[in-house]
Amino acid sequence: MANSAQGRRLQKERAGAITKVLSGTIAGRWHPTGFAVFHVGDLGAEQKLRLHIWLAGHRPALANHPCIHSHHWKLDSLVLAGTYIDTLFQIDKEHGTPYFLHKYAYWPDGDSVAPGGIINLRQTAHRAVQAGEFHDIPIGVLHETRVSTDAAAATLVIMGKPQQVDMMLAGDKRFRVDRHVRPTLNSGEMEQTLQTLAAAVDW
Repeated sequence: MANSAQGRRLQKERAGAITKVLSGTIAGRWHPTGFAVFHVGDLGAEQKLRLHIWLAGHRPALANHPCIHSHHWKLDSLVLAGTYIDTLFQIDKEHGTPYFLHKYAYWPDGDSVAPGGIINLRQTAHRAVQAGEFHDIPIGVLHETRVSTDAAAATLVIMGKPQQVDMMLAGDKRFRVDRHVRPTLNSGEMEQTLQTLAAAVDW
């Protein structure tokens, strides 16, 4: 779970972040796995605040993009609405399931993915985090995020200071994209997303 300091910080930032996104002044972008990302602001010490929204029935994901991934920052998150489910993995050469490994690079509006070798992974935890609860993901931990496609969810996230750690992706198929620019939400998607956030969040 998120530590108490970051948990308190997320609670403090909660109302302001929701209000800022609902104002419509921030352009959302689609993450390659199908959720909307809003960069709410910087928190100092190279930490960033983001709001993530999963729409019910509309997940414009990049086809075949691997779902298991790691970050080069620590992630602390407060679930604002819905149920956020993640599965954590660790490398296990002897007993793990083989996946295709990919190298991943990220910049503010896009991504690149290059295929690598094979990695054997074993599940270590499966978590369902409800609205009002915190969770965290340490730097470098491989995990897969799932939100039911017929349900909406929203999380407020603190991205910690980036570290010199490779980011990884793992999937069932080989995948490559040299430069994927994350598309902005069109006017209809933006309206649906803001309506979903306003209806789902318990003020």
